[in-house]
Amino acid sequence: MSDEFRNAQSELNAKVEKMTDLIQTRLLKVGRKVAAQTVKCFDTNGDDYKAVERCQQDAAQPAMKLQQELQHDSQAVSNMIQSCVNACMPASGSNSEVNCGSQSCSSRAELRINT
Repeated sequence: MSDEFRNAQSELNAKVEKMTDLIQTRLLKVGRKVAAQTVKCFDTNGDDYKAVERCQQDAAQPAMKLQQELQHDSQAVSNMIQSCVNACMPASGSNSEVNCGSQSCSSRAELRINT
């Protein structure tokens, strides 16, 4: 494995780690809002368990939607990276193919991660 490929791989790993941190921070904020809304459900609806349950489900919808979107995006990034890895594997063992492929792979991954 060439130094250029290793560097591209390290850069990509760092960007994926940064993306993961951003996702966790976003999920934490949404989780807090859901928890606050859930408490509000109890305060607002008193002993009406059906109303509390509906309110809780409504409060959880944004978090569930965000989780689905993040899973979809995460799978798309994973598929793209796997596709890049497959494209970067040299057919004849040529380092130039690997280097060229790793740059392209890193660039495409960066675009996907930053969107």
